[in-house]
Amino acid sequence: GERLTATLGNDFGFKKTYASSEQSARRTILYDDADFEAKYLVTPKTSVAGFYNFSLFEYQDSILKVNSYIRNEFGGKIYYHITPKTDVYVSSSAELVDYYQSGLYDSTGWTIFAGVIGRPTEKLILTGETGIRSRDYINNIDTYNNWVFQGIAKYILTPKIAVTVSGKRDI
Repeated sequence: GERLTATLGNDFGFKKTYASSEQSARRTILYDDADFEAKYLVTPKTSVAGFYNFSLFEYQDSILKVNSYIRNEFGGKIYYHITPKTDVYVSSSAELVDYYQSGLYDSTGWTIFAGVIGRPTEKLILTGETGIRSRDYINNIDTYNNWVFQGIAKYILTPKIAVTVSGKRDI
């Protein structure tokens, strides 16, 4: 088999969202999430990977446009392949968040996660992960650390199209 693999994903679009309780107008948000991962099979049971994630979240035609941001994250993972359909991993990453309109919430941070990936069928991929995230705000806002839980279900419709449902909780 191939020892080096790469995956690229992108989710782009416009969302109409309900406003907060203070304002009743709906808002349009432009979002773009791009992911890249290069994975190298070291042994039949272990792999190492490097990854990069780009996220854009931009309010359109709203007073909240100053809260628009770009997030860049890069890091690495070590995978252990328990079975052909189940992997466990640990990952670590660094991130930079740029509120390019205002700079108010600009931050740097890091994460350490552990997770499991299951492939119960050819087209269904289930991921669960947990770990710690730290964020340090550049403009003298407090640094915070929190525990994160996340679950992702991905169904592959065609080789180029997938449907993903995810849930995340930071505490």
